Amino acid sequence: MIFHAHVPRPLLKLLLILSFLALPSISLTHLSAADPQQPAAALVDGKPILVSQLQQEFQSITGKLTLTEKTRNQIAKELLEQVIQRRLVMAYLQRTGQAASRADLLVAREKLAQRLALEKKSLEEYLLERKLNEQQLDFQLSWQLGWPRFLNKYVTDDNLQRYFDQHREQFDGTERRVAHILLKVTDKDGVEQLLARQVSLRQQISKGDMTFTQAAMEHSQSPSAKQGGDIGWINWHGPMPRAFTDAAFATEPGTVSQPVQSKFGVHLVKCMEIKKGAGSWQEARDPLRNAIVRYLFSWAADQQREHSVIKRTGLWPQKAPREP
Repeated sequence: MIFHAHVPRPLLKLLLILSFLALPSISLTHLSAADPQQPAAALVDGKPILVSQLQQEFQSITGKLTLTEKTRNQIAKELLEQVIQRRLVMAYLQRTGQAASRADLLVAREKLAQRLALEKKSLEEYLLERKLNEQQLDFQLSWQLGWPRFLNKYVTDDNLQRYFDQHREQFDGTERRVAHILLKVTDKDGVEQLLARQVSLRQQISKGDMTFTQAAMEHSQSPSAKQGGDIGWINWHGPMPRAFTDAAFATEPGTVSQPVQSKFGVHLVKCMEIKKGAGSWQEARDPLRNAIVRYLFSWAADQQREHSVIKRTGLWPQKAPREP
């Protein structure tokens, strides 16, 4: 029997973030002109991202996990988007004069050669072992030099505190007591039908035709229906799905969110009470830094999008081979 690992969506994000932050040795992309013998998953400014290199990254991320086809495809799609973003970030650094200079690369190459000499290994052997060419090596070294330098410029104590002040409830331990009305997707009722039903329920609650508690007890398909939808206290990090938590933390006490979709179905979320956290930005330094790194990565990629041309070929994700 094959065990299919269940990988929750937050873990997918985490795995992809870790691949970006912790695996700089992997070839990030091919930089020469497209080669018909080397299938490309996408092209950024005419330069291909090879399927073979995405396969390497995918294997590094998932390891020996046995995944369902749906989960496999989800991870693969998010991986491609992240690699495209990395290319955009690199182009942004180059366009704005923040990338590593040629002199920087020469120094980095010399240090690499010295390290390889200690291991009694040549540069050619190193490239062959890692399936890199000279251009790919320069890109890899440029990324390893330029991206940390960019982060050092912006990930400062002042910016950590500023980000904390703007997103305090995500880091200070704030909890919210919430209730919800859940409608589950079935063969009979698809997402669109459930969204329409939740809009109608929300309107009835807003008009005072029924209370949220009454609506939950009559219509919710969650085990919490008997308690009027009350599921108790949650914080920013769990235990509810991301979309649910986002809605709960964006809703004022006593009010009801717009319908939100999760893997469980379609929810209406009511914030009932807020318990303010007392944590400081210093205590949340590590998660704050991780959040700012992710923000800067997305921000730099977005700054470059209007200056770059992205073309997806449709060759990724690949279909998993069928079991015999």
